[in-house]
Amino acid sequence: MFATDITTDMVRHTATGPVTLDAVAAAFHHWFEHPEFDPDLPVLWDLRGQFIQASVADIGKLHQITSALTDRRRASGGRSAIIAATQTAGRALAGVTTNPNFVASIRVFQSEADALAWLRAQDQPLEDTGSG
Repeated sequence: MFATDITTDMVRHTATGPVTLDAVAAAFHHWFEHPEFDPDLPVLWDLRGQFIQASVADIGKLHQITSALTDRRRASGGRSAIIAATQTAGRALAGVTTNPNFVASIRVFQSEADALAWLRAQDQPLEDTGSG
């Protein structure tokens, strides 16, 4: 399960229980169906404190689940940051960052401050800055 907070400058999905592919899909669906949906908003996925209940192979197929649910894709150049509290979780999620099927640029961070700084740096290149 995720608690989703949608503001004028960001979407924040905060894991409130174990992170499953179904929970991620439900959060995507909730955001895409929200009356104030804006595909250009940066998105923060905060997974800290929750167990990821998905295999690395399943995580690699996440784009299929989200595309099938929404039948829409984010605008090129959008940013999504994932906060994973441990290096192990970060390594498990690293495949998402290099998956060419995602239109948005995705990075994994251990620090919320680093994730927010990267998300808000809209005028900066999307290349990995090494922070995180």
